[in-house]
Amino acid sequence: MKTDDSDRSLKWRQAWESEYRKQGIPSSFRNTPARVVTEFYSWLEKQHFKGFQAADLGCGRGRNSFYLASKGFSVTALDLLKENADHVVNQAHLMKLPIHAYAQSAAEAWPISSNSLDLAIDIFCYKHITNKDAQASYRNELARTLKPSGYYFLSLASENDGFYGPFLANSPSLKQKLVIDPYAKIESYLYSISDLTQEFGDQFTVIEAIEQESSSPMHGKEYTRKVLNLIMRKKIKTTENLFSYGTLKYENVQLATFGRKLNGQKDSLPCYRLEKVRITDPDVIAKSGEDVHSIIFFSGDPSDEVQGMVFQVSLEELQAADSYEVSDYKRIKVTLSSGSLAWVYVSVNSIVEI
Repeated sequence: MKTDDSDRSLKWRQAWESEYRKQGIPSSFRNTPARVVTEFYSWLEKQHFKGFQAADLGCGRGRNSFYLASKGFSVTALDLLKENADHVVNQAHLMKLPIHAYAQSAAEAWPISSNSLDLAIDIFCYKHITNKDAQASYRNELARTLKPSGYYFLSLASENDGFYGPFLANSPSLKQKLVIDPYAKIESYLYSISDLTQEFGDQFTVIEAIEQESSSPMHGKEYTRKVLNLIMRKKIKTTENLFSYGTLKYENVQLATFGRKLNGQKDSLPCYRLEKVRITDPDVIAKSGEDVHSIIFFSGDPSDEVQGMVFQVSLEELQAADSYEVSDYKRIKVTLSSGSLAWVYVSVNSIVEI
């Protein structure tokens, strides 16, 4: 017996297959690239942007993928429908364009290496992802694959759109601005620029955002369209080295303090000696499972050396580590045996390293 999720996925694909057969939306019958994509490329040229790897998310029949490939990009194209992905692969082969197309949801793991994309475009795909967990998965994949220097271009219908906007009157979830296309029976969210800035804000910075008006056919009738076009870049999170020789190396402490498991490298700190201190803070004891912790003092003796791990943490995580450590400790910056600079917690009574 099929699960509810598999039934929903099947109906979703069938609805899109029907939509492309009927050719009711522009992406189902147009062969030329979307105007917003060519305008975005012109914007990139003005920035003197140079890139080689691109992704077309929700590529449809591939018109925007073909355009980007003709401009020198190697394109990874994703679309829910196998028929569309196969069409893109076949046409790319005939045109000798460097495009790899995959039949999958953009909310699934992307077949793209981390920090490899110079460019990612989404023309009316994200709006159709109406599951919040799936949206988060999409944004996480985008953050994983986009280079820090890369650009993300998102284009989708505004809440003021001439075609989709009136459907809000019959929305099954007005707070989330969920609408259902009565012709295609396909769900989507409508947005404002403020909505998108907030939704992507944890991981991306909006460089430019406009609401653009145009005219476009939908299901055989011309409509005044209002489309949101946003250019974003991945936020660069400043990281710091944190050297741990004690309980911050424990996975349970990391999960409780940072909400994630840290990956680190072995290193050591010369001229410090290791001792023990009794902990009385019940929260710290609960996190570590121990009431006696390691603590270090500066000795100045080169034969003294403390072994540990060096982790990369964000500034926010460094502040969380400050909150975890009790008043017996202070945080200072030191030079490790590897030559790396790192923060470390030492005894509050330790003399200053000279």
